[in-house]
Amino acid sequence: MKLMTSLLSIFLVAWNAFSFFTNTDEELEYPTHENAYVPARESAVEEGDTTISALETSSITEVNLVEDFDAVPNDNEDDSAAFEAAFEIAAQEPIRLIIPSGEYLIAADYVVTGENIQGIHIQGDNAVIKPLHPEVEPMNEHFVFDLRMAEDNVGVKIEGITIDGSLNDQDLYFVMEVPEDVYTTPLQRGIFIEGAKDIVVVDTTFQHMYGGYTLSIHDYQDVTIQDVLIDDVGGDDITDSFGMAFYFGGHTGDSVINIDRVVANGKVSPRNPSYTAWIGVVLENGTIQDQNKNNWLVDKNTTVNITNSDFYDYETTFHVESMAGNVYWNADNINTRAKDYFIAAGVNGELKERTYNLNMEMTPWGRNGIVHGTYYTEKEREDNITGINRFDMYDSTITYLEIDGRAAPIGTSYGDSVVAGYHNVILEKLPSKLVTNGTGIFNDSLIILSINSTETAASLRRGPFSERQNQTVEFNNTPVVKQGEAYEPITQSETAPDWYVPSGYVAPELADPIPPAELHQQLEENE
Repeated sequence: MKLMTSLLSIFLVAWNAFSFFTNTDEELEYPTHENAYVPARESAVEEGDTTISALETSSITEVNLVEDFDAVPNDNEDDSAAFEAAFEIAAQEPIRLIIPSGEYLIAADYVVTGENIQGIHIQGDNAVIKPLHPEVEPMNEHFVFDLRMAEDNVGVKIEGITIDGSLNDQDLYFVMEVPEDVYTTPLQRGIFIEGAKDIVVVDTTFQHMYGGYTLSIHDYQDVTIQDVLIDDVGGDDITDSFGMAFYFGGHTGDSVINIDRVVANGKVSPRNPSYTAWIGVVLENGTIQDQNKNNWLVDKNTTVNITNSDFYDYETTFHVESMAGNVYWNADNINTRAKDYFIAAGVNGELKERTYNLNMEMTPWGRNGIVHGTYYTEKEREDNITGINRFDMYDSTITYLEIDGRAAPIGTSYGDSVVAGYHNVILEKLPSKLVTNGTGIFNDSLIILSINSTETAASLRRGPFSERQNQTVEFNNTPVVKQGEAYEPITQSETAPDWYVPSGYVAPELADPIPPAELHQQLEENE
């Protein structure tokens, strides 16, 4: 599926309703919209969330990859047939597949696929699965496993395994001459799952994979991911169709995605440190980009909760695009190093995002030199202005890195009249513009300009703006100081702000496909 780097809209204001002012004396009043909240949790994953009862009952059929299907660990022989045989049993009845400790080789020149799976619990005992895929064209979708579920299935659980792609090419950054080359580039990917309404992935590692995704999940309902390590996984080139850590595609109705205690270290090219992984978490209903409506999966509400997780060396940490319904995104206790934090575009319904306790190092580079900042949106202007979209960041620190004389050109809100609120946020070593073609409202925050910055509080308030009537910078108890100057420390919140949940807002009926978004150089459009 092709993922575009488009961006999401951001609207901020006071916690329960909102109004804001432009740089002029004219007051802007926009409609308010009721939001629904629940108290924030310390973890997105609660007790019992990692259990799928139908897969963990003692009566389930249990099979062993070695004892029942003749796989031999550590022998450097292809074990693809053993996995295929296990998947054939899973097509007849739900199974627990035991994978004893050791290394298992997947060397087939095709993707090992399970069709019509009734349910499967892949339970490894520190098992390491090593794919070795010959460069047979087209190999771009080379997942280790492709799990296609039966209509009435009891779900998928994966635990205790490592997917290690180190036998394949590791540094294929920017070898493509045209976007179509993606179809002949040997990209190593993790596990594809389609049609499982209940998915749990715990205690699992993905490492040394040029290509990504570790998990590509489609037509789902409840997804739980906890204690997952992603190390040296990613990729990037002149096309946007790979290089992510987690990819969540289309679904119908309502879905909840809970992610906790993930450490994701993106792949970085030894040839150039600016060649990093593409995106940490992607939510994109690619089915509604299809001209044939019969292929659409029409989502209604998607809630994403991410806690206590790290995403290092990505161009973008989180990305939302092409959703038929509403999106509610909560992120708490996140560490990241990336060029931009949250991008969104083409959300047909409302988009509500709030982040608490983010520690971000903003890098100055990336393939796409246009998009930088904390919140970037595209094709979201109307929903941004009217308050249907909303973005808020609390008790966070953004540190801007200057590397080889380069620094981020935009510090926070960017594009499409996005409106974002920053509460108790510290911006350290801001090198240049604070907001461009959007709105940033800074409450009880602190802005520390880099030693080389020529900006002032007055110049930061001036944007630049493309629509002065809809865009502004507002400082409320937010000093702007130079690096090295004394300042009073800001006071952090005592508790995390509530999480968003579906509000009952009914998204407009989707009449036409939502086309893939394209980035625009909005710096050239300023008044």
